Amino acid sequence: MPVMGPGLQLMLTVLAAIVLSGMVFSGLLVFRHSDYDDLMTRGQHLVAEGKVARAATIYERVLKQYGESYPVYLALGKAYLAMDAPEKARAVLESALALKPNDGGLEALMVKSQLLVIGKDYKAATELLSARLEVVTKEDPGWKPLRVALADGYSLWGDSLREQSKLDEALTKYKEALAVAGAYTQEQAIEKDIADVALQLSEQYVTDKNPKGLIKALTPILELTGEPTLMVRMADAYQETGELDKAITWYRRAYDAEPETIQIKLSQAMLARGQELLDKGKSKEAAPYFSEAESLLTTTISEDEAMATLYPVEIDNFQVIPNLNRSALLLQPSAKITVKSQSYKPINDLRVRFLVRSESAVLAENVVQLATDEKPLALMGKSGSSRSVTMGVPKAIQLDASKDQVLALQVAVAYGSEGHWHTKAVQQLKIQAPTQAPVPDGSGDDAIEPGQQRHSFVDGTTH
Repeated sequence: MPVMGPGLQLMLTVLAAIVLSGMVFSGLLVFRHSDYDDLMTRGQHLVAEGKVARAATIYERVLKQYGESYPVYLALGKAYLAMDAPEKARAVLESALALKPNDGGLEALMVKSQLLVIGKDYKAATELLSARLEVVTKEDPGWKPLRVALADGYSLWGDSLREQSKLDEALTKYKEALAVAGAYTQEQAIEKDIADVALQLSEQYVTDKNPKGLIKALTPILELTGEPTLMVRMADAYQETGELDKAITWYRRAYDAEPETIQIKLSQAMLARGQELLDKGKSKEAAPYFSEAESLLTTTISEDEAMATLYPVEIDNFQVIPNLNRSALLLQPSAKITVKSQSYKPINDLRVRFLVRSESAVLAENVVQLATDEKPLALMGKSGSSRSVTMGVPKAIQLDASKDQVLALQVAVAYGSEGHWHTKAVQQLKIQAPTQAPVPDGSGDDAIEPGQQRHSFVDGTTH
C-alpha cells in the first residue's frame, strides 16, 4: 500500500474539515428553520386554544430571534387584537405593511381593513373588503377568508352600535354579518348576537303589552336564529293574542331545543287549548291536548309539580275574622275561604291549610280535607267547581304586649296526603300594642279589625 506524502495528507485533512464544517453549517440552518416553524406552529395552536397572550409571547420571541417577518407581524397583530390591545396591534400591523408597501394582495388588504377597524372606521373597513369580494369567485382561495374578515367587520360594527344602545342599527349590521359569514362557528356567534339584541328589543314590546307588535318584530329574526328564548317569547305573544295553535307550535320548537326548560309552558298551552275546545263542546278534539300535556308533565317534573299544573285552583274569597281579645291579648282568628277549580278534570284529593305566622315562627294552623274521591271538586266552569269552608285555629295565640306585631295569615293547598303546600293567598294583620288606641279604617267590614292591613293574593310554594 503506497504511503501518502505530507502535502497530500494535509490537503485531505483540509477538505475533510471543509466538508465537516459545511455539514455543521447546513445542519445549523436546518435546525434554525425547524425551530422557527416549530415556534410558529406552537403559537397557532395556542391561539386556537384561546391562549392568545402566550401565543403573543411566542411571536415576540420569533421576531427577536429571527428578525422582521411579514407573517410573524400579521400573527402577532391578530393576537394583540384578540387580547384587546389595539394600539399594540396597530404598531405591528403597520410594521407588516412597511415590509410590503406596494402589495395589493389579499393579506395586505386584510391588514389595511384591520387597521381601519382598530380606528373604528367600520364603514371604510367593510367597504374595502366588500369591493374585493365582488371580484373574487368561489374557486379563489381568498374567497372564504374575505368573507370571514368581512363578517368580522360587520360584527364589530354591530358591537359598537350596541354599546351606544342603537339596537335597531346593531341588528342590521349583525344581519349583514350573517349574510357573508364564512365559517360555521362564526355563524353561531353572530346568531347569538342577533338573538341577544332581539331579546333586548322585544322587552319593550313586553313592557308595553303589545303582543302583536312583538310577533311582527320577531318573525323575520326567527328566520335567522333558533334561539329557544326567542321562540318562547313568540309563543307567549301568540298565547296572549289567543292563537293557541300557533303558540303550541312555537313552544314545540323551543321544547325540541331545550326540553328541560320549556315543558311546563308547552303543557300549559296545551291545557289552555284543550280547555278552549272543551268550552266549545269539542271534547274529542280536546282529549289529545290534555293527554299530551299530562304525559309531558309527569315525565319531566316531579309528581307534585305536575299535579299543581294539571289541577290548578285559585282562592276566590279569603275573609278573615280576627277574634281578638285585647284585654287578655289573645288572638284566635278564623277565615272563610272559597276555593275555585281551574282544572280540566275533577280534583279528588285536595287539602286546604289556614296558617298564622310571625316573622320567625308558625304560631297556629289548621288543615281540612276539601276534596275527596266521594266528593271531588268539579272541573272548571261546572257545578261544584267552587267550594267554601270556614276554618279557625285550634287554640288562641298569646300576643306580645310590649310592641306592635305584624302577623301573616296564609291559605295554602296540597294535592294528596304527601303533597307539598302551595301558598295561594296571604293577608296581614297589624296588631297594635295596648297603649295605642285602635284606629278605625272606615271600611265598614266587620271581618277586619281596626289597624289591619289587607294585601293582594300572591302565588308561591312552601315546603
